[in-house]
Amino acid sequence: MEKFEEELNGFMAKTFVMWYGKANAGKAKISMQTISLPKMNYEGLRTTDKSLYGQYTINPETAGMNHKEKELKIKILDMKEFVGKPRSEAAKAVVEKYGGLYHIPGLEYEKYLLENPDKIPAELKDWNWYYFIGSTFRDQDGDSNIPCGHWNGSRLARYADWLDIKWYRDDRVVLLEK
Repeated sequence: MEKFEEELNGFMAKTFVMWYGKANAGKAKISMQTISLPKMNYEGLRTTDKSLYGQYTINPETAGMNHKEKELKIKILDMKEFVGKPRSEAAKAVVEKYGGLYHIPGLEYEKYLLENPDKIPAELKDWNWYYFIGSTFRDQDGDSNIPCGHWNGSRLARYADWLDIKWYRDDRVVLLEK
């Protein structure tokens, strides 16, 4: 788990440099927390706390999965019933309804896809936004975000959106078969 944490810390450091520049990224206190998703307080994460910049969560169920060894089939959820509602509500509903049936990946799966572009499933190569809700992280302003990817025509681009904003009609959730 130590190597896994080091790799994800590096991934987050690179992400912050890319998004905020080297000086601002250097202020992040990058630290990983493994939290069982049913215990995740999505509503509580909607608060802003600048002192938590760099903190991120990982789903222990998917931490350290070897995606190269066995490629799992993905399932995409559109969560239409949550359009206009906070992302935190959509995330909580996914955990409650699908957590026992599917793996809910986070940053570790996003990292794998970004580092292995030839392994990006065709289903993710459209113009929708794909969320990896097995993780959250705090940005430079202290807001909680859910990592996501968006196909830009030639590659999967790395993004994230606040837990506090609404779910849109082109937002999707990525799940993996168990």
